[in-house]
Amino acid sequence: MAGDRTPLEVLPGGSQAAPEQPASAPASASLPDSAPRRRGRSWVLALLLAAVLVALGLQSRRAATLSADVAALDAEIGRLGAELAESHSALEAHRSHLVEVRAAVDRLLELVSSAPETPGGSAAPAPGEASPGKLP
Repeated sequence: MAGDRTPLEVLPGGSQAAPEQPASAPASASLPDSAPRRRGRSWVLALLLAAVLVALGLQSRRAATLSADVAALDAEIGRLGAELAESHSALEAHRSHLVEVRAAVDRLLELVSSAPETPGGSAAPAPGEASPGKLP
């Protein structure tokens, strides 16, 4: 088996030797075919680059519009937050006033219930009753 091997042949020039061309095609025939392909690929790449640049422009314009919308909404949130705080403080003021009014009514009810009888011999009228001599 060791004798069945063919010896390797070393070519002068080594890796610098040009690859063999098929005998049917001359060396100059491959250049015209590859040049139109390269030009076609260049046009396709140029069109793709142009499409990407247009898409980038549209997206940046859209991003700017959305950024302006976000800024407007943020300002609206701030305005509504201030309005809510103002309404909350007004509500708290009304609640504290209501507590004061209820306390004053309770004090008046205590005074009416603990009042001595009037000189006419009858006690003060209960809340909700009309007093004699006054129209309802």
